[in-house]
Amino acid sequence: MKQVITFALMLTVASTCFAQNIKYIKSMEATIEKLEAAETVEDLKKVGEDFNKISKKYPKEWLPYYYEAYSLIVAAFDEGSPSEADLTIDKAQVALGEALELAPKEVEIIALQGMLYQARMSVDPMTRSMMYGMQSSQALNTAVAMDKKNPRALLLLGQNLYFTPPAFGGGIDAALKFLNKAGEQFEIYEPASSIHPNWGEKMWRDIMANL
Repeated sequence: MKQVITFALMLTVASTCFAQNIKYIKSMEATIEKLEAAETVEDLKKVGEDFNKISKKYPKEWLPYYYEAYSLIVAAFDEGSPSEADLTIDKAQVALGEALELAPKEVEIIALQGMLYQARMSVDPMTRSMMYGMQSSQALNTAVAMDKKNPRALLLLGQNLYFTPPAFGGGIDAALKFLNKAGEQFEIYEPASSIHPNWGEKMWRDIMANL
């Protein structure tokens, strides 16, 4: 009798977990669709808030924090004022820190940290390039070392090198080494699931079209 009760409880728990997992995935898929359709800074910030709400419901999942940070980083590049951009990046860093705590060896998070430093630098390139350019380079080189086939890590490192003076190891030739590899990987890349990161190909095409 005890075995029957135990088995029934196991089935109930499994069923509940499965239902919660489906709800989580559906929520993420719907919010990722909003992210892909976002056209303005305010749209991106609103999507970031939506991902934040998901992270509160599923605090052990790193992807909602990751996407919240990504939404805010993209928004920061187009903010109307430096002070607003910094505030938006600050929020992104908090979310990214949460993601990193949950998945410290996740290459997507490390690469996104490199992108966040690029956003910091873009707020005031004249005074921030040295500090944040170096930090971005360190993060992105780490990400590529972790996974030499990750297209976003390759793309962001190539972009970083393009804007780095040749005297410091950058320039177009250094950038193309990674941008060309990124293009190859975008052609064959398959995300781990419907909600794992799959962005960057359009960014890559835009960069290559302007080289």
